[in-house]
Amino acid sequence: MPRRREDGRGPDGSAGVSQPAVSKHLGVLKQAGLVRDRHEGRQTHYSAQLGALAPLIDWTSQMAGFWQSRFDHLEDLLKGWTNERNVDRSALRRCRT
Repeated sequence: MPRRREDGRGPDGSAGVSQPAVSKHLGVLKQAGLVRDRHEGRQTHYSAQLGALAPLIDWTSQMAGFWQSRFDHLEDLLKGWTNERNVDRSALRRCRT
C-alpha cells in the first residue's frame, strides 16, 4: 500500500482530486465564510475560519444532548420491559457494544 504524506497526499504529491474540483470546493467554502484566501503572486493560500463553525458546533452540541436524553429514556424503557418479561439481559448488553 502506498504511504501517505502528513498533508494527506500520496507519494507522487497528488491528493487524488483534480485541481479544478479543489478550486470549486474552496470557492464554495469561501462563499460560506468557512475559509479565507490570501493571494501571494500566482498562488492563493487558504486558511480555515474556525469562528464560522460556531453555529455548527452549537447545533451539534444541542443535538448530542437531545439524542443522549432520548437514548437514556429508551434504555430505561427497555430495562423495564426486560424485567417485566424476563428477557435475557445478556442479549441487550451485546447490543450496546
